[in-house]
Amino acid sequence: MSEENTAQEAPQQQPQARPAADKSFLSCWRQASPAARLLSALFALSVLSAFWITFYTSAPRPPRAEDEEAAAQPLMRLNKDGIAWLPVKGVITYSDRWDKRGAEQLSKRIREMGEKKNVKAIVLDINSPGGSVGAVQDVYYTIKTVREQTKKPFIALFRDISASGGYYIASACDKIVAYPGTLTGSIGVIMQLTNVQGLTQKIGVKMETIKSGDFKDIGSMFREMRPEERQVLQDMVSDTYAQFYDAVKSGRGFTDEQLRPLADGRIFSGRQALKAGLVDGIGGRDQVLELASELAKLPKNPPIINEASDRWQDLLTMLDAKLGLHLPGLSNMLPSGPAYLWPY
Repeated sequence: MSEENTAQEAPQQQPQARPAADKSFLSCWRQASPAARLLSALFALSVLSAFWITFYTSAPRPPRAEDEEAAAQPLMRLNKDGIAWLPVKGVITYSDRWDKRGAEQLSKRIREMGEKKNVKAIVLDINSPGGSVGAVQDVYYTIKTVREQTKKPFIALFRDISASGGYYIASACDKIVAYPGTLTGSIGVIMQLTNVQGLTQKIGVKMETIKSGDFKDIGSMFREMRPEERQVLQDMVSDTYAQFYDAVKSGRGFTDEQLRPLADGRIFSGRQALKAGLVDGIGGRDQVLELASELAKLPKNPPIINEASDRWQDLLTMLDAKLGLHLPGLSNMLPSGPAYLWPY
């Protein structure tokens, strides 16, 4: 046989195929560091827990005879006349559409309850140190408008704290009830600015500002405030305070002589507030329900009418609060600019 035929008959060696990279989840899990595995497991557990809490604990359950609130549920579904109960928790600010704690969402819920024919009174369950000026006034004017249009009584219940903006929105209500030890008052405005000029000089950082007018960088943290700038800010704070003062004066029926000594930013216990005329009574949930029933001319132990639960929204709000997934939207962040807030 010729060399040529031998070459033709020799088997051709195929290039060895490389094993395909294993991109499965298990392979990635094995290759991950112990810290990454731990974080992934904790995150998955948190999400599962949030789903369980939101969906399982909010699922309807058969009423028990000893559970008055559960026993009232069938009455709500039959559109019996009752009392709306709306919580106002934390710092009052504007927030994302899905966060129930935002001022827009609270105002929307107040309007919705005002439109329900079977809602005969609305209770605001307040546990708040106040909030940003715009957000607080949004809720305040919503309460005033709904109250005037529907003639439905509004009652505020003060929990641990209802100070500054928390008291502002309550002043639009017909009645206010507080616990004896509730922290309230703080009628006033606060605006806090930071000056880091000394720090930046120590680390060698210098800020150059190009502006269109003398006051364009008013409140800058990189330099000392000029006297004329301080006066501009003080005038604005004073005007914002006057709006708060007028709301309390008209809502609570104070004279200037009565209100001035109370409206210098000082705080009160619930019992002190009662003596000063800032609240109408001392009590808790039962006393508020009794008062609301009386004002709305309802029989004793009326059903509590809550808003329909949006479980997806509840889950997102819970994840934001517990895990901090959306930091700018957290309700406990201090509002920038003037605030109706007791920040301590």
